[in-house]
Amino acid sequence: MIGPHATDLIGEGALAIKMGCTVKELTETIHAHPTLAEIML
Repeated sequence: MIGPHATDLIGEGALAIKMGCTVKELTETIHAHPTLAEIML
């Protein structure tokens, strides 16, 4: 994966795979915004 915020997407995808989340469960997850990485820009 290449592009802006790729690390955020990779981390979330890796966690979903590790936890065995379904798409429905992933969409019901609370996502923090802004993240620390976004603030530091």
